[in-house]
Amino acid sequence: MQHTMEKERPELDIDREQLRRENAELRKKLHDLEERATSLDTSNRTLQMVVEGTKAGYWDWNIKTGELEINAEWASLIGYSLDELQPISINTWMRLCHPDDQPLSRQRLEEHFSGKTTVYEIELRMRHKLGHWVWILDRGMVFERDTDGNPLRMVGSHQDISTRKNIEQALSHAQTFERIVTDLSNQFINLPFEHIDAMIYNTLQLIGNFVEADRSYVFQFRDDLRLMDNTHEWCAYEVKPQLESLKGIETIGFPWWMEQIRNNRIIHLPRIADMEVEASAEKKIFEAQQIKSLIVIPLVAGSYPFGYIGFDAVKEEREWMPETISILKLAGGIIANALQRKQVEHFIQAELDLAIKLNQSSSVHETLRTCLHAAIQASGLDCGGIYLVNKLDETITLSIHEGLPQSFINNSASYSFESQNAQLILKGKPIYHKFYDLDLAKKKIHRNEQLKAIAILPITYRGEVLACLNVASHTLTQVPEFSRKGLETITAHIGSAIMQARQEEAIAEAKSNLESLFDTIDDLLFIINTEGNVIHTNAAVRKKLGYSAETILDKHVLHFHPEEQWEIVKRNIEGMLAGDKSSCLVPLQTKSGTLLPVETKITKGIWNNKPVLFGISRDFSERILSEKSLRESEKRFRELTELLPLTLFETDIRGAVTYANAKSLEVFGYTPDITQKRVFAINFCVPQDAKKALLHLDAIKKGQSISEEYTALRQDGSTFPAQVYSLPIIHNGLVKGIRGLVVDLTELKKAEQALRTSEVQKRIVQEFKALIDNIPGAVYQTNEESKTTMLSMMGDILLDYTKEEFEHELFETGRIIHPEERDTVSTSNLQLRLAKTSQALFYRILMKNGSVKWLEDRKTSVFSPDGTFTGIDGILFDVTERVTAQKEHQMLEANLRRTQRLETIGTLAGGIAHDFNNILTPILGYAEMGILSPSNDDFQQEYFSEIIKAAERAKNLVAQILTFSMAQESTPNIVSVQEIIDEALKLLRPSIPSTITIEKEVDNSCRNILADPSQIHQVIVNLCINAFQAMEKSGGLLTIKLEEVTPETSLQKLLPKLQAENYVRLSISDTGTGMDESTLERIFEPFFTTKTVNKGTGLGLSVVHGIITSFKGEITVESCAEKGTTFNIYLPVINEEAPPLPIADCCTKGYGHILFVDDEPTVLKMMTMMIAKLGFKIQSVSSPLQAIELFRKNPEQFDLLITDLTMPEMTGVELADELHLKNPKLPVILMTGYEKDIEHTSHLNHHGICKFLKKPVKLIELASTINDVIFGTNT
Repeated sequence: MQHTMEKERPELDIDREQLRRENAELRKKLHDLEERATSLDTSNRTLQMVVEGTKAGYWDWNIKTGELEINAEWASLIGYSLDELQPISINTWMRLCHPDDQPLSRQRLEEHFSGKTTVYEIELRMRHKLGHWVWILDRGMVFERDTDGNPLRMVGSHQDISTRKNIEQALSHAQTFERIVTDLSNQFINLPFEHIDAMIYNTLQLIGNFVEADRSYVFQFRDDLRLMDNTHEWCAYEVKPQLESLKGIETIGFPWWMEQIRNNRIIHLPRIADMEVEASAEKKIFEAQQIKSLIVIPLVAGSYPFGYIGFDAVKEEREWMPETISILKLAGGIIANALQRKQVEHFIQAELDLAIKLNQSSSVHETLRTCLHAAIQASGLDCGGIYLVNKLDETITLSIHEGLPQSFINNSASYSFESQNAQLILKGKPIYHKFYDLDLAKKKIHRNEQLKAIAILPITYRGEVLACLNVASHTLTQVPEFSRKGLETITAHIGSAIMQARQEEAIAEAKSNLESLFDTIDDLLFIINTEGNVIHTNAAVRKKLGYSAETILDKHVLHFHPEEQWEIVKRNIEGMLAGDKSSCLVPLQTKSGTLLPVETKITKGIWNNKPVLFGISRDFSERILSEKSLRESEKRFRELTELLPLTLFETDIRGAVTYANAKSLEVFGYTPDITQKRVFAINFCVPQDAKKALLHLDAIKKGQSISEEYTALRQDGSTFPAQVYSLPIIHNGLVKGIRGLVVDLTELKKAEQALRTSEVQKRIVQEFKALIDNIPGAVYQTNEESKTTMLSMMGDILLDYTKEEFEHELFETGRIIHPEERDTVSTSNLQLRLAKTSQALFYRILMKNGSVKWLEDRKTSVFSPDGTFTGIDGILFDVTERVTAQKEHQMLEANLRRTQRLETIGTLAGGIAHDFNNILTPILGYAEMGILSPSNDDFQQEYFSEIIKAAERAKNLVAQILTFSMAQESTPNIVSVQEIIDEALKLLRPSIPSTITIEKEVDNSCRNILADPSQIHQVIVNLCINAFQAMEKSGGLLTIKLEEVTPETSLQKLLPKLQAENYVRLSISDTGTGMDESTLERIFEPFFTTKTVNKGTGLGLSVVHGIITSFKGEITVESCAEKGTTFNIYLPVINEEAPPLPIADCCTKGYGHILFVDDEPTVLKMMTMMIAKLGFKIQSVSSPLQAIELFRKNPEQFDLLITDLTMPEMTGVELADELHLKNPKLPVILMTGYEKDIEHTSHLNHHGICKFLKKPVKLIELASTINDVIFGTNT
């Protein structure tokens, strides 16, 4: 033994050494673990300090269970404590997160879960405890996944970013506003002046909406800031406009306000109630207008204020941010520039119109009248006159006047140069005065005219005063600054116009004289002998040269020429005789020695049988003078055309432009070197008009004048309508070129369109008057003494009341107004007497036949200018049908809401049915397999049998629920009513109290009917529930009776649709409260019910009636109040028995390889066992994706696919479609727990789906269906 112990000792020593090494390793590992724990604890404390320091909310989410752990800061970010949020789960977050942000959050989570992103991050809104939204930066990361890579745990943080988001939103708002103002500025730049007003209205609306004002407006000053007018206004919905009432307001009533405007200060008043004492006058006015806040931007031209733009808040107080105010100031500058440009362009247009009219003027008088009218229109003054300066008489005389009485004119017709008024005029400088400061105003007749402001503007031409323009106003105390500039501009053109008119009159007079002269005077004719002596002349020669007939004869022809030019004359005569020269231009010399320029031609001839020379001299001295005058006139014409705002041009005979005035270059966009570039006039029109232009060019070459409308083409490609007046330029009888005048017809076209619009409006007014005469209402007027006169009557009312009766009974006594509305009508009439307003009332009146009519009474109070009430104008409409229709519409809407609730119940029932049938499937399957097990004893067989019966009842109950909720269509079958009564009573007995006795009288010999058993079940249940509720308080007797009857003649008369020979009559009676006649008439109407809220929808009996009639039956009801009610149902019988259930041999061993797919684990397990028990080889998977992967490995090994319809990854139909692509011959059986789903897949047979099974499926049905499919009985 000792020896044995000695042999064992070395082994023990070895074990000790090994233990020491292992202990050392364990101590090292323990030390490493302690260091790691310390490091983790330090990191945890650091992380905790970081979280607390950043005030971030921390969250830890168990993705599998939905549990969510948060810190106190997470809760405090949204105003809660941790206790207030308990219990906390992912549903807590979903409840507090903004619904609009959740879809993006789910997307980001899915991307992070799938590995597409390393971090989950999103900016979202969380509901604060106080009700507002808080912007949160939500960040997190998955920290734990399972072996398949599915996320299990995720940790993250919440940070409040509301301040940054608010700043971003404010910045975005300011940038958007700035862009709007910039766009408006660009639009104003290119806007024609006649569209500026409309653009300002649009701008007020756009900016008013953007800054959330209730009213935006523009005021402009006049009469040296003494008056102001509301010229533009926009009002929000339900805000009353004040544009028309705020005209001619005296600024003296706004001292504080005007001081701010004059100093170009922005007025920003967030609270009118807080206005300073100095602004008490303004505060009172604003409060009367119910203004709560306002902001006003001065409108300034240079440094001079001419108005302001304002924004009011009348619904609630509002304060505008500095960024908004600065942009509003910019907008004010844009509107100020637009209004100034409108005034300037208005004067420019006035100048253009004046130039056109002056060009058409035919006399000095017409020219003066045109100029005066234009000056008055452009300046805004209301009267005036033009005086002409007469240097010979040293007077200034009134030539034309407008807007002044004759008595005034008679005392102002003429002034001498010595008068004060004349001396002011002759100085040549414009004068702007108050009329009573002038020497002229000292006369009483002048003072009586009450003129206030006057402008005196000398009219000059080349520094010389020709005339004077006087314009004045009866209302303005000073001539406005913009009017002064306009008047001076217009006056600058009047001098040239007067001179042109005078010259044209002189030219016209000279032309008349010349025409007379040419009619009486001939050219100079003379005859010369061969020695060169004059032997004969005409009277023209003697008269022109100053000789008598006697003294001129025998003088040598050279005697009549200057001596120094005799040699030239000789050579010219010789040349003409030789045919080398055509004429001689040496002048003739008169007796007095003066020279007469002539053009002389010589020809040989015979006079008194002697050779002579015939000479003819044409005096062209007048032509020389005329050419000189023409050159001067052309010079003046060129000067005038350069000043006129008309497009004038000239071309050569080929159409190349040789002259174009400044306006032509401006309008068509060319430079002054146009004449050097050989630009052709045909380029001034669009190509479509070129052919017409060429035809007109040919006509002008023939001497014709043309006036034609063209579409003019500018050099930049833009076009405008134009009237072109063209005439030939003729020199020496030949057409040398074309002179043209182009008139822009753009404004004329607009005027024509306006005229057409005016005609349309006139026609509309006439049609509207005819419409008023036939208006389908009763128009009336009530005077200040409450006496009413009907101007028209409604036909229906005339059937009961005469016009006089209606006036008396409705308006004077109010007797026919419904008592409930008389006070309302009286109050309305009183309000109309107190203030000018309009009202619309709806009230009832009582007709003589006892009926009631609804009237719509629209009326407006009328006040005289001094504010005295003068009456009421109104119109009555019969709106009885409209009121009735509205009530019916409201009833229909209520019924629709009830129907929608029922549809929701149906949808919910479908979902419950699907889940419930999934639960029943393993119960029924295991029970069926249990009853088939040979090892079970009789008791076990009975147990399994009862389980099968209970499952069948549950299955039928689900079907009944679906039918009752309308989630499943009915299918007529052969039905035994007796069996359904038994089933219904089993269902009802537990819910009916013992105070109600149930009696059943059923004839079991009654034949079957053709109907849906679940719907017949629903009918019995509904009627029994109604009976039970009628006896709920007092108790009573519920009787159910069934018998087969043959309808009698009296019954067929009552129910003519009973055409069959035999019917089963189902009677359900109660001894409850019963119904009266009015209720009996409506019990089958949808939604009609006498029950209290939550006791019924009013659909029960309507559904019962629909079910019975759908199966060709009838239903009647007998009831007596406080005695009870009986419903009798008649359904036609059939001579058929219910077919026996098919008996299949489920014990027959099947063969084949089946792939089974279902996401429900219990169903998957049970079906696998059931199919294997039938002898088939089966492979079961719970995922469609697993099924696809398994099928891809060997598509030919499977003979059949059985799949559930509704699964998470994809539907059964999509799975069948996917596998069908791999093996088109693969048959498919589709299973579902909700029969209605099958309806939506009935068209999918081409995917291989050849059978449908409804859960829970019985073993016999499963075996039969599989064998049918595999053996090809359902090809």
